[in-house]
Amino acid sequence: MPTKAAPESIETERAILGGVLLENAAWPKIELDPADFFLPAHQTIFLAIRDLLSASSPVDLVILAEELARREQLERIGGAAYLSHLTDGVPRLQNIEHYIKILKEHSQRRRLIRAGTEITRRAEAGEEVGQIAEEFKLTAASESKPEDRPLADHTDKYPIVPEAAWCLTARVYLEAVKNSTSASEAYHLAVFLTVVGAILGRSVFFRMPHPIYPNFYTALVGRSGRAKKGTAIGFGCRLARQVNNEFHIKSSVDSGQGLVEQIAKFQGLHSEKSTAVLFRFAELKGQIEKANREGSTIISTLSEAFDCEDVLEVNTRTNPVQAKKAFVAAVGAASPSWLDKLQMADLEGGIGNRFLWVPGRSREPIPLPPPPIQSKLNAVAQELAGMRGWWGKAEDGKETELVLTPEAEERWRWFYKKVYTLGSEDPLVEIMGERMDQHCIKVAMIYAAIERSPEIGIQHLNPAIVFTQFLIESLYAIFSDFGLSEIMKQQRQIEDHIRRAMPGGIRKRRLQQKLGRMDAETFNRRLRWMTGEEGSIREVKDGRSTYLYMNE
Repeated sequence: MPTKAAPESIETERAILGGVLLENAAWPKIELDPADFFLPAHQTIFLAIRDLLSASSPVDLVILAEELARREQLERIGGAAYLSHLTDGVPRLQNIEHYIKILKEHSQRRRLIRAGTEITRRAEAGEEVGQIAEEFKLTAASESKPEDRPLADHTDKYPIVPEAAWCLTARVYLEAVKNSTSASEAYHLAVFLTVVGAILGRSVFFRMPHPIYPNFYTALVGRSGRAKKGTAIGFGCRLARQVNNEFHIKSSVDSGQGLVEQIAKFQGLHSEKSTAVLFRFAELKGQIEKANREGSTIISTLSEAFDCEDVLEVNTRTNPVQAKKAFVAAVGAASPSWLDKLQMADLEGGIGNRFLWVPGRSREPIPLPPPPIQSKLNAVAQELAGMRGWWGKAEDGKETELVLTPEAEERWRWFYKKVYTLGSEDPLVEIMGERMDQHCIKVAMIYAAIERSPEIGIQHLNPAIVFTQFLIESLYAIFSDFGLSEIMKQQRQIEDHIRRAMPGGIRKRRLQQKLGRMDAETFNRRLRWMTGEEGSIREVKDGRSTYLYMNE
């Protein structure tokens, strides 16, 4: 029997890609994944468009061709000539939802066909029936309508790190560890950056106008136990030890004095040598609670240490404790439920905006995770050891100032203006995002340092900007409910679920099931309030079912 061709619509794919190139404003409606496109060339083009628009760059044929050429993918997709054909005869999309619906239906059919073929193959091979049936049930669930998909607690609203945020070495590191844990890819990139920055220490800096060094304070945000934040941190610390078996990692700090004493201890009493220390906190909650104790100096000392002052000092009742040329990095874990209990003062006290707040989407649990791919870890460790040796002249007390190329400087001025207005509609986000410009430059420094480049080029700055955009989106995702009353949080939770189900709406009964922690009386009370004459939600009867839609 001849095999039928896989369901596809090349013209629909071209219409969507060409429509976005003609009208970038249509992008928010494009809720598609690369795998939804049949042609590999279209998947590549879609990824490039997504990454450019995620970095707030306009996209047209010229810009897209330049980006694909930079990625060495232009010829692979058919060259600039093929790109120009995408917009031939394509009208500006007035009903793009129709095109998306067609594409998703073809994509779902292809996945179902592949699943059916795999089930047939495994059944004929005599595999255990229960195992096949269980896996098929999971596959079928993943192909169901959006309103029927199970949602993780907080992770469904968290942004995803775009492909364009990764450098090549970070990508190899991800390939080495990702199949050994269900930890989010965002965690792996954040831990990688924190560890590589600590390996570099004070060997490189950027002047803006005071020297800044590539140290990060990183908070991985996710559900306790399930998100595997500690596992991601553990892999990063193992990499640091592999690069330098004398690398200093501490698991806790009791006070500001204790922090400085630990650094001074590593340096030795009379050493002028710079020492990098990575503090690994199992839970940031404990450190904040210690800081809230009367007379504690942890927060103030950590805040000062972040700036890598030449002398870090804490005055005691007897003698001041000093550490010279200290370099402090930190990485820890935080759960959404714990963040809800923080006070505004905990975030406004100067420490909140020094952290990278990195949320992660929970991946499928791995029952028997294999160890990391050691060959890839070895390759990354060798690369970073070479980097450390290259900038090793800092051992003599010298530090290398990295500078922007003219092209990167122009790009940086554009991004700085954008970051400067961050959070104008949300005072908390404005406070938490005050150091986004520094975070961005630090990532660019690390990417340049890995390549042994004394100049930060556009190829280093662009992925740093993309990662910083992710951090900005993360602030809104993590702290959008901060300080709201319980009623407001419940209403926002209801609205978020309905928005994700648009344009098809969501069954009222299904929504109540999703909000299992909200009892029926509370759920109905919130809906009555939200579906009034000026409410944000409308109810529509369809037979025996009631569907909910956003009024906007």
